[in-house]
Amino acid sequence: MTDDEIDFSDAPELTDEQLAQMRPTGELFPGFAQTGKQRITIRLDQKIVSYFKQRAERTETNYQTLINAALRSFVAQAQGETDLRSLVREVVREEMQRVVG
Repeated sequence: MTDDEIDFSDAPELTDEQLAQMRPTGELFPGFAQTGKQRITIRLDQKIVSYFKQRAERTETNYQTLINAALRSFVAQAQGETDLRSLVREVVREEMQRVVG
């Protein structure tokens, strides 16, 4: 379905007053605020990006999350971290925040 095909007739546009009262989710629900992440610009090989985007489609997740998980796994191995359970827990926690938030 394209944006043009979506029926918004039962969802009126927000007024300026409503928009002025809006607050960031992290302010309203601090437990769901993303912490510890930094926005960066990075150049990656096209094949790498394509791989993660295709995998993200299959797993119905975000390709950037998959790249972050792959890098986290690499760092954990490089540091000799053997506790895979904590790594999986952390990735699941991030995904839950993305879905709920």
